[in-house]
Amino acid sequence: MKIGSIGVVTLMLLTACHSSKDVTCKKDGDCEDAVCVFGKCQECGTNKDCKEGKICTDNRCAESSQASQTEKSTPVQAGSACSQTGTVHFDFNMYDIKAGDRDLLTDMAACLRTNANTQIMVAGNTDERGTVEYNLALGEKRAKAVSQYLQNSGISDSRMHVVSYGKEKPVDPEHNEQAWAKNRRTDITIE
Repeated sequence: MKIGSIGVVTLMLLTACHSSKDVTCKKDGDCEDAVCVFGKCQECGTNKDCKEGKICTDNRCAESSQASQTEKSTPVQAGSACSQTGTVHFDFNMYDIKAGDRDLLTDMAACLRTNANTQIMVAGNTDERGTVEYNLALGEKRAKAVSQYLQNSGISDSRMHVVSYGKEKPVDPEHNEQAWAKNRRTDITIE
């Protein structure tokens, strides 16, 4: 199913947990003793926001024994490195962000919030099929979907440079489904 920008934002807001405080925000500084997640002040967005011995589950810090499916719901574990870069992959002709990639982007946003001076490039890419014009437009939709997700997670759009390369920068030059799947992506890199 193809989802437009408004649909992506709506889906993200529907899947976000209810706020522990009913306060809207654009960045962590807007929240008192909380972090900004999807435009709402939350107790936590990742494990790093919780005190030692607790983990972030449903945007609340809980004892690690109380949380179920910790590995799936909070991919950043104690001792893991903070990443400000990454790659989001897409299905054929799609620009909606998959659940696993939402986790990656949420963790990246938390890292970017702690590194407030970091500027990033969000580059949309496609596989080789289709016209140059179509792929540039699809790459832009992919990059904007990722950029919007990061903005909803509290990262200012002024910190992001959004670009589309269409099919011009494949990571795998082969002409098969495995290569095409690798090339349908948005790369987030530090500028």
